[in-house]
This record gives sequence, C-alpha cells and structure tokens, in this order.
Amino acid sequence: MKESIKSILILSTLILINCSLSFAQDFERIDRRKIIKLSNESTQAEIKVRVSKEHDFVAVWIKGIFDAGETEIALIKPNGDATGTMTAINDIDISKGDNTDVKEKVMVRMIQNLEDPLPGDWIIYITPTKSTGEIYINTTHMKNPKKDDLREFIDEEESISGGL
Repeated sequence: MKESIKSILILSTLILINCSLSFAQDFERIDRRKIIKLSNESTQAEIKVRVSKEHDFVAVWIKGIFDAGETEIALIKPNGDATGTMTAINDIDISKGDNTDVKEKVMVRMIQNLEDPLPGDWIIYITPTKSTGEIYINTTHMKNPKKDDLREFIDEEESISGGL
C-alpha cells in the first residue's frame, strides 16, 4: 500500500513538472555593443547585423558624437531597402571674436525597434567625410519577449544613452 501511494505521488509530481515545462515559454536576449572611433576618416564602414528567424524582436540603437566633418549613417534591410538614415554635419563657418574659442559637438541618435524583422543580414553603412568622432551601436535580439522585458530593455537603453 505504501509503495502504491509512493508511486502515485511520484507519478503525480512528474506529470505536474511536465505540464509546467510544456507551458513555459523560452525567453532569450542577446546584446551586442560596438564603438567605432573616427579620426579625420573618409572611408565607408559596413557593419553587418545578422538576424535569425527565431528572434521576433530586434532593436538597433545608433548614437554618434562628432567633433568635425560630415557623417551619414544608414540602416539597410536584407532586401536592400533603407529603414533609417541620418546625417551629422559640423558647422564650418562660425563667426567669433579674437578672444573666443569655439568647440562644437554634433550628437545624433537613431532608434529602430523592429518587431518580426526580416531574417538575414541587416547592414549599417557609415559614410564619413573628414569625420572625427565616435559612433556607438547597440543591438539586442530577443526571442519571445513579454511587455515587461521590452519595457526593461527600453529603460536600460535610455539610461545607457546618457541623455543623447
């Protein structure tokens, strides 16, 4: 009798565990951060962001701070269409007095939050013309995110951006 009750309890526990596992949804998050430093640069850079079909949310945050030159940044889908472009241009002609020193920084930011993005290689083109500055590229890939996961991600990115 004791063995029978023990067997029933073990079987019931296994069934409950199996049911719990079958209803559980996997959550996955992969973060990548890149910093690109330009020093009077005029050569185009190409950064690939590989998106697999199992990730149903991808975020691409691009932030740039430039001291000189002109820089165009574009995010291109795997099918060749541009999903976002921006250009940072530092002013060349600034009128100032003899005792005035002027330093300029141009700050830009592009945010692309992509739900069910096209799988394949997304490309970020950075096309500088005598540019000096830094570009920060943050990408996050998620599988089965819940609203809380997305909110946490956005709050995190905003705190990292430092007010850009």
